[in-house]
Amino acid sequence: MPKKERELSFSGTFATDIALPGMMFASVVRSAVPSGKIKSVSLPGGTGKMELISSADVPGRNAISMLGTDAEIFCTGDIRYKGEPVALVVGEYEREVRDAARKADVVVELDFSREKANGERTAIIAARTEKSAGFSQDDFGTAPFVVDETWENAMRPLSMKETNAAAAYFDGDRLSVYAPNQWIHNMRESLSACTGIPRHKISVTRTPISKKSSSAIFQSEIAAAMAAIASIKTGRPVKLSYTRSEQESFVENPARITVRHKTAVSEDGRIIADDIRITADAGAYCPFAEEIAERLLLGASGIYKAEKRRVSVKILSSKNPPRSVKMKAIAMHDFFAAECQMQHIAEVTGISPKTLRKTNLDEENALFGGIRIADAIDAVTQSLDPFIRRQDLSATKNDDCRTRKEFPGGFDSSAFDRKFFAYRMRESGTNFLDTVSPSVPNKVGTALACAVEGIGYAKRPTVLRTELHDDGKFVIESFPVSDADWGAWTRTVSDILKIDRTLVFLDPKIDEGKENNWPDTLSENTGIKARLLKECCAETRENLATGIRRASAGADAGGKPFVDAAFAACIVEVEIDACTLSVGIQRISVAFDCGRIQNKPLMEMQARLEIQKQLPQLMEGKLLSCNDIRIQFMESDGEPKQIGNIIDSVVPAAFASAVSVARGRTISRLPITERDILG
Repeated sequence: MPKKERELSFSGTFATDIALPGMMFASVVRSAVPSGKIKSVSLPGGTGKMELISSADVPGRNAISMLGTDAEIFCTGDIRYKGEPVALVVGEYEREVRDAARKADVVVELDFSREKANGERTAIIAARTEKSAGFSQDDFGTAPFVVDETWENAMRPLSMKETNAAAAYFDGDRLSVYAPNQWIHNMRESLSACTGIPRHKISVTRTPISKKSSSAIFQSEIAAAMAAIASIKTGRPVKLSYTRSEQESFVENPARITVRHKTAVSEDGRIIADDIRITADAGAYCPFAEEIAERLLLGASGIYKAEKRRVSVKILSSKNPPRSVKMKAIAMHDFFAAECQMQHIAEVTGISPKTLRKTNLDEENALFGGIRIADAIDAVTQSLDPFIRRQDLSATKNDDCRTRKEFPGGFDSSAFDRKFFAYRMRESGTNFLDTVSPSVPNKVGTALACAVEGIGYAKRPTVLRTELHDDGKFVIESFPVSDADWGAWTRTVSDILKIDRTLVFLDPKIDEGKENNWPDTLSENTGIKARLLKECCAETRENLATGIRRASAGADAGGKPFVDAAFAACIVEVEIDACTLSVGIQRISVAFDCGRIQNKPLMEMQARLEIQKQLPQLMEGKLLSCNDIRIQFMESDGEPKQIGNIIDSVVPAAFASAVSVARGRTISRLPITERDILG
């Protein structure tokens, strides 16, 4: 087995597909109970040459550390959650190894008094943050309308990605590890601590990363540590791959996040006061609890202002497995709650959802600067049907007509408002629908949702460095990007500096001093990197006359929490069969404000794909589909912006609200169940 020449390298092969000469396989023995004390672990008879590795075999520290949080590699005492690793089975054949791990005899001493106490661990606060502006509970006593509801987006995406895995090889005094690592610096620190091997003798090969959640970051390190310990003990390469069940339970198990909005609203639809309380169950431990709390606090208000507001966030510890959070999509919980709350307010007050949103837009928020929010809302609401004038919607010109009394907010000029009011009045028992359109037997509903997606978290700015060598090579210091992004990067360098694209190279930051001290997938963004590359190229071109060939650029926060932002407004129309109460999506329309569009067909295809990925998650036990998806892009001269995660924030909220309109009752949780429809 050749030694690695670099301490850091990259491979296009998934860790699950790694094959090393003489490689053995490993499988994790896990606790079957959430509480108790481990007494012993043993393999059943007939397991042949398989080895059982536990905490006693760890050469160094039996834990990985991340942001001050320790996660035991193998449980040595009190069990923290069901499924916690207690040992590792290593053998020649993967199937036999997994079977032996399932049959391993784990003796646990149960302590029911401790179990009861641990059952109350949800009261332990792992992180907490709060902000308040002029808030007082007295505002709710005098407000014309008070809307109080708790919202939860508990959708669980279908898992089709590679499972977590790691392979390790110990040769003499040097350790080589292959893993889908997102934090090279921390992995080498953890491996050095648990193996006793100096970090400069640890080589890490990053394999493709298929899951970028917070759980995947430390689960990758735990798997790498286990494989390394097993390799040191056996003297042979060892690969550990999670099963699909392990992947879903410990890597892709989403955190439960609930958001309560208590909103005081004036007669004309202004938000007087908003009390927002967010609670997240992060499981047994979560190194990123503070980060999660900060992100939830940041987007809690959505795109709306309030005269007075209080937002509090609690991240709780529990006896559940560590919960997964995808940092770049965490805003979907905030926006799901904020948008569903606005739709609920519209139903309570009778004010148009569109008018309500425009009335309360937080146009002074620096995060939203430059985004044409109102224009995007107009574009998407007027895209569904031909333009309808305001006077066409009045059943009579009499100011005392039922329509004006029922809906003091009035109608808007878009077809969206006509449908919203018609559907709402029909479900409230009036005959208004019969006066504006043919009566239909099925229940129908439409709803609007909006969201902003922050691009490039400015708390940890991204820096890019480049250098033009004397031999004409242009070197970019960066972790590798996708083939598509690399093609765009080489075109950018060639266009600005007028050099051949074959002379553009990547330096994967192999020096210790260049390693990121924060997980790469949380702090870096390819769109921001592309912008910084242009700045570096421009600076290099300007400096060539002076002989300076090195350039660097950093993302400037400019006082914003994010370097840039994209916006989307979405409308979903649903129909519920009057006989079977089955739900169907009739139409989805989305308008994006995402800067300059470099490849419109590709962007539209990406948007459609992201929407289609959401549909199977919306209802429990049913795969929804939609044949009418309408995409609009509001192009501008701004830098191109990513739109993938913003779909997570608008489609679920619009769908849940549309079903609420159709059903005539509030749907406050996703995925929707048959009981929600029947209830």
